[in-house]
Amino acid sequence: MYLFGTFIGSKSQLTIDATTKKADVESFLKDHPEFKEKLTNEIAVMSQYKLMGIEYVKPVVKAKSNGSKKR
Repeated sequence: MYLFGTFIGSKSQLTIDATTKKADVESFLKDHPEFKEKLTNEIAVMSQYKLMGIEYVKPVVKAKSNGSKKR
């Protein structure tokens, strides 16, 4: 989840809304690492969702499987 809004960096700008693709945000953050903490701050995102009247659902992170099986 990312904070919604328009962010203007030195090289480009990005508007994050419900239709913005994750790859676009990651590309912007690669060019502008100074925005990473601001865009990914979970407390800020939860507060913004609350103000918009949207229920915040924490993303589920799946553990990586190493492919081995226990016997």
